[in-house]
Amino acid sequence: MEKQGDIKKSEVVDGAIPWYKNETFLLAFLFSGLCLCASQLTLPGSTGPVIQLDNVIPDRLLTQLRGGTPPPTRSVASEEFTDDHRFEALLQDTDAFSGPVLLARAPVEKIPNEAVGNVGILKRPLFPLIADSFMAGSAASSKLSRFQQENASLHHALNKRLSKLGCNNEALVLPCLEISTDGQCKRKALDSFFFHLRRVALGRAASPARLSWFGDSLTAGDGFTGELRRLFQGQFGDGGHGFLPMRPPARFMGFQGAHVSYRGQWDVETLLVRKEPRPLGLMGAAFRRPRGASIKYRTRDENRHFDMLGVLWSAPDGTATVTLSWPGREQPLIQTLGGLADKPHVAWIKLNNENDGEINELDIRGFSPRATYYGVMVERSGPGVVVDNLGIIKGRAPLLLRNEREHFQTVLELRGTHLGVFFYGVNFATLGMPGPKRLARYRDRYAEVLTTARGPRSQRDCLVLSILTRGERGQQGVHHRASVGPLANTQQEAALKAGCAFWNMYKVMGGADGVKSWFNRPKRLIGTDLAHPTGQGYRYLARRLYLALLWAFDDYLQRGLPPSPLCTGGECYRCQRK
Repeated sequence: MEKQGDIKKSEVVDGAIPWYKNETFLLAFLFSGLCLCASQLTLPGSTGPVIQLDNVIPDRLLTQLRGGTPPPTRSVASEEFTDDHRFEALLQDTDAFSGPVLLARAPVEKIPNEAVGNVGILKRPLFPLIADSFMAGSAASSKLSRFQQENASLHHALNKRLSKLGCNNEALVLPCLEISTDGQCKRKALDSFFFHLRRVALGRAASPARLSWFGDSLTAGDGFTGELRRLFQGQFGDGGHGFLPMRPPARFMGFQGAHVSYRGQWDVETLLVRKEPRPLGLMGAAFRRPRGASIKYRTRDENRHFDMLGVLWSAPDGTATVTLSWPGREQPLIQTLGGLADKPHVAWIKLNNENDGEINELDIRGFSPRATYYGVMVERSGPGVVVDNLGIIKGRAPLLLRNEREHFQTVLELRGTHLGVFFYGVNFATLGMPGPKRLARYRDRYAEVLTTARGPRSQRDCLVLSILTRGERGQQGVHHRASVGPLANTQQEAALKAGCAFWNMYKVMGGADGVKSWFNRPKRLIGTDLAHPTGQGYRYLARRLYLALLWAFDDYLQRGLPPSPLCTGGECYRCQRK
């Protein structure tokens, strides 16, 4: 009797099975169908801002601002994110991580300004404020200043959504930088950056708030910086991609949200090979003697545009050139740059199309053979946020001292950096368990780097991220190296010594058990080298840091308000440590 599933003899020709019965064909057909279905799905976390911000203040808050008594404060205790639901919320899109952006780039009038060419400043804020209704009555305006009214509006918009996610700033340390005569903290770390971010949120900034992120291979791939760039720009406006080297100074560099291709050759000098201090630009790399060199930049999203290009350079005779071309322009733009001899300069070039069309693609070439170039910056004029990726593979924090001190401070000033972020440690952790003397030397040299980056008057904010982890395999399975914990503590000491904020990423990951738990998850958050996060791991860390910064920004806004918390609906949320 013929069994079910057997092939009939009439279907066999010369001993061969028909193609439509062949198992290989059926599996290939099924796989192709699944791939087609998967291509139509939207990846979680790929679009949209993390938090939806509501810019409408209810009438109850208006009553309180005009002199009413605020209801009791309800504090949200800090958490270690052991709750599975909130952990997954940071990895996937949920209602708390979606919605319209905070700022909309509506057409605005521009005021001519010869110092910045055609880049104007905004006449009105992009963020609608309740403050205008306040100023109509003298009684209301006497209660709160314009500054306080604006802070109240921004605070309400932020706090409404942040409160639903719970506290998540337990790993962020903000040292006090200035104490008032009554013993209260007058200025904290990050206040200067938040001042600029506040101007961006109110639509008053003629240029973006800029974060310059220094690091090693965990930064160079742009996984961390790319996601943070997406989050900030989704809420506060697209300020552009930011810094690009003339070519990757090491063997690899990633670019999230952009296609970047390089051609030709450069003579490259980096801080990885130089031992004595030399002028090495912003990233720690100087590029000379171009030979057919060019950079082609294009945004991945055709709806993203830019209109400004900055060039960092120096030359023995004080002159340099660059040639630009882009779709919509008939003739290349040949730009001659001038300045003092042997001094670093920045030149900002306004990009305009003859037909007033938007620009999302640019070809950069025509570099002077005698000039030294340190990099270019792609930006969009007006309010927004920019996150520079300045990571170099095999980088270590003390190596930044190989960049000449005065030169480094000058290029940071030319770049207009508001917040310097420093993320190092994974390469130092491979050198074995450090003793007390070695850790003390590391702390002092790291603090010297941070003090240099803050500037001669300590006007620039800085944020230090601790080492994430460095794991290894043993008889008991995956575990972290013994040097990681002491190194994270030493990095915190260096940050506080220099007056920088500190974010304990080692604690955020889970401490000593973090590398094991991240590696053993069904979808791993750390790679097989037990040092570099996966794409999902980078997204999780970026969202944790972003929310911690937003909580700190919300606290900054509240410090600009009267002592009593401003609450709505009988509830007020303040992120407090246990």
